[in-house]
Amino acid sequence: METAMFLCTPKVLHGEGALRLIAPQLERIGKKPMLLSGGGSLRRSGALEVLINSIPGEYELFEGIPSDPDVVTVEKGALAYITAGCDYLIAAGGGSVLDAAKAIGLLAANGGNIAAYETEVPATASPPLVAIPTTAGTGRQVTQC
Repeated sequence: METAMFLCTPKVLHGEGALRLIAPQLERIGKKPMLLSGGGSLRRSGALEVLINSIPGEYELFEGIPSDPDVVTVEKGALAYITAGCDYLIAAGGGSVLDAAKAIGLLAANGGNIAAYETEVPATASPPLVAIPTTAGTGRQVTQC
């Protein structure tokens, strides 16, 4: 008989004003996040300012993640994460930002070449990720990897 594993979805805050409720959640996750965002709509909408004001303490901002992020973006993000001494990720944006955050976390925790993880199982778990989707889509904010 095979062993089955059941994974519960993470805590999900939703609805109007939910972004303003995030501060107490962040305090439980870590001390210094890396905040990732895309091309600027988060900033233009004012949501980035709300999010930044919700982060208790220091943070590292990594903006400009393009649609279909490439290896260079992931490598730069992982290096910035490590250099800044971050201990968790906050990704706010569309699917590209959420996917980039997962890859950045994986690379920051394990090093090496991101392409290798297409066939290798990483030795170390990625850091915690807070995903804030700004588009309706596939549910990437609650997928495990």
